[in-house]
Amino acid sequence: MVDWRHGIALLFVTAFLLPMIKDAIQVWDQAEKEHDENCNPLLTGGVIDAQLCSELENDSSAKFRTFSILSLAALLSAISGLALILPSGGSRYSHPPPGLR
Repeated sequence: MVDWRHGIALLFVTAFLLPMIKDAIQVWDQAEKEHDENCNPLLTGGVIDAQLCSELENDSSAKFRTFSILSLAALLSAISGLALILPSGGSRYSHPPPGLR
């Protein structure tokens, strides 16, 4: 029964991923701002370089994908870690708690 050790390890993985998520969302936000500055007709005065906008869109999408994957990995490792640490509610307790009789 070393499930709690695996659970703690998964929570450490989650703690390790959190700063990476913070950095990834900042990088993605910067890419979105750059895309808006160069491709928003209201901000550029109507002059838009289609190839540059396409490259900026692809770059922003790739950075969003990185952020999404990191967020999903942290969420799954946190849920899995907590599931391994917390009691499962199995047959260890044959009697209900005193307040539920």
